Amino acid sequence: MDVVTGGLLLVTGFFAGTLGGLLGIGGCVIMLPALVFLFKYPLPVAIGTTITAVILTASSGAYGHVRLKNVDYSTAKIVAICGATGAMVGSIAFFYVAKQLWLLNFILGFAFLYVSIRMVYEGIIKRKIPEKESKEVPGSKTAKASIGFLIGIVTGIVGLGEVMLWFLHSYICWAQQ
Repeated sequence: MDVVTGGLLLVTGFFAGTLGGLLGIGGCVIMLPALVFLFKYPLPVAIGTTITAVILTASSGAYGHVRLKNVDYSTAKIVAICGATGAMVGSIAFFYVAKQLWLLNFILGFAFLYVSIRMVYEGIIKRKIPEKESKEVPGSKTAKASIGFLIGIVTGIVGLGEVMLWFLHSYICWAQQ
């Protein structure tokens, strides 16, 4: 890698991390398309790179939320254990899916499309979800475990944990209706 490309990757990563932190979306949602479309990385390499980078970014974000006392530990434990198990399954599936690039593109595109449609829907409808004093995430342990496992599988395949968390967000929004 030459110095210019390294510098551009550094600037792009800083921009993605800053924007991701401000919007609460995570940097990988910006970094993955940048690696594929701007820097011409092969999709499997871009996914592996972003999922590895998310370890540091997610850890620093989690640390901030722990300090702010914004963590429902019982839900975090369930989602983390089931999500890690699902990520292992997803990582195994990735070996097979990566050989079928059209399928990998489809899964990744669907993940982005779902989140985009959901965000537009929420922006247009502008539902007012009443704030709760409780910092406990609603829903049963079974539902949280299932969602964590599914998020883990898709994360293991496409490397976008924060996008998959929108599935959990959607569940929470629908659970409160």
